[in-house]
Formats: sequence, structure tokens, C-alpha cells
Amino acid sequence: MAAVHRLFCPAALVLALVGAPRDARARTAVVATQLDYDAAPGCPGAARFAAIVIGRLGYDAFSPDAPERVIVRVEAAGRTLEGRLEWHDASGGVI
Repeated sequence: MAAVHRLFCPAALVLALVGAPRDARARTAVVATQLDYDAAPGCPGAARFAAIVIGRLGYDAFSPDAPERVIVRVEAAGRTLEGRLEWHDASGGVI
């Protein structure tokens, strides 16, 4: 099962989080947010996950002092993985 996590987890997370095009001209605004990331064993760590997202977006979207926060959770659920992504505004409300 660890091999499945190593292959599936990065691909699923990247597809779920960064469906945005690489071309900077397609981007309407640069977004900065805090990253709160926790994933099942075998998934990339927070630094690796951030690097994947940064590479896909073409800029660093993560800043520890950003007003908004993205929470990413990936947990094992039997033989599969379940992921959750929440985006919170500066007041803590879910966007």
C-alpha cells in the first residue's frame, strides 16, 4: 500500500489543488496564503507539497504572514486516501 500512496498521493493532490494553467497571462491575480498541510504516510511532506504547487503555479503562493490560509488534509481510509481542502479568509471564515 505504501507504493500506492507514493504514486497516488502527489498526483491526486496536485490535480486537486492546482488545476490552474501554468501560463502567467491566464492568471488574474497573484494569491498569497498560509499553508497548513498534514498528509498520510507516503505522501509528500509539507515542503515537497509546497514545491509542487509553486512549480505548477509559477510563483510562490505561500507566505507565513498571509491573511488567508489553506488547510490540506490527506488521510488513509482503508485502501484509499481521502483528501480535504479548505480555504479560510482573514477572519477565519471558510471561502
